[in-house]
Amino acid sequence: MDFERQPAHEWQKAVPGARWFKADLHIHTVDDHAGGRARLPDGLSGDPTDPEVLACYAKLFLKGLVASGVQVAGLTPHSPRAGSGPETSAVWKIVDEWNCGEDDDGVPFREKVYAVFPGFEPNVNDGANGVHLLFLFDPEIGRERYLALYDAIMDGRAPWEHSALRLTPRDAEEVFQTLDRRRSESERTDAPWTYIALAPHFQSAHGVLQEMRSDLLDRFPCRLLAGYELGDDKLPEEVEARKKPGKFLLPFMEKHRQAFFHASDAYSIDELGQRYTWIKLASPRIEALRQGFIASDSRMRIGFERTGDGGLRPTTDAPDVTLNCRPWLKEVEVRGAASFFGSGSGGTSVRFSPDLTCIIGGSMTGKSTATRTW
Repeated sequence: MDFERQPAHEWQKAVPGARWFKADLHIHTVDDHAGGRARLPDGLSGDPTDPEVLACYAKLFLKGLVASGVQVAGLTPHSPRAGSGPETSAVWKIVDEWNCGEDDDGVPFREKVYAVFPGFEPNVNDGANGVHLLFLFDPEIGRERYLALYDAIMDGRAPWEHSALRLTPRDAEEVFQTLDRRRSESERTDAPWTYIALAPHFQSAHGVLQEMRSDLLDRFPCRLLAGYELGDDKLPEEVEARKKPGKFLLPFMEKHRQAFFHASDAYSIDELGQRYTWIKLASPRIEALRQGFIASDSRMRIGFERTGDGGLRPTTDAPDVTLNCRPWLKEVEVRGAASFFGSGSGGTSVRFSPDLTCIIGGSMTGKSTATRTW
């Protein structure tokens, strides 16, 4: 099943150019029901492998994203399908509903949720117990290729054995090679796609640091990762440069332009957005997300701060300009016969970013006409 992205115009109308989004990049779906933690939400009953049930689930899932304020979602179950057939992929039901469906008020979901990235979280064959990795893709990868990639990584193995998650037959280096080989093949068929890789719960069980220990930079392809997911109770500044793991990891991250991030690791709809990261994106694509991690100093913000009793709470200074009172000049309309606007044109509108708008051009192109209107 190919993916044809439908237009979503409201985002640029609200804030032109790059803007901040609340992102949760580590979310499980009911595709993981075989593991016992992921279940259908209250009020929805039936077989989680039934495509009609999954279609209802997809709408409830997107309504949950909207309710939690999450605008960029990474769908990362351990299994990409709830049953055996491609039509049983809850991930892809969510992608399709986001792209083509509407909320109860008639507004398309794609006008409420900026980006939905299909992905998965395999347990790659490294360390003593396996290392979890997150892989996220543009929806343009298409359902069949998305499912085939996962099957290639698993070499056809089912991801779950009762409630236990199976290891892939390949280590991380081999998994990356498999993805890159398949991507190269797809580009020759004029169906390009790309991906981003992240290290979930990197200091916890099945996290890259926990499994690989202090020699992880020698034994694991960390250079291919874009970021490392912090624990729910951690902040980036608490990874100290003078102590392990910061002593060896922070210089490596700076060299490879990697970043820390928060995500929910949610297994149910009511957990969506319990942890998140603010990311500044210019488009709803994986390449924009990758650029956000590369330029994390200016394009990423952890959304939480430490409280007096030691807990974490959402920060009160969210960077999203639509959520605060910071004023900016949004639009200027110029009418009349001056310069390039023309007497019969009915006027020209110039829209401005809340961050920076640069007006450039040669002589008599309208720079002064535009700027003198305010």
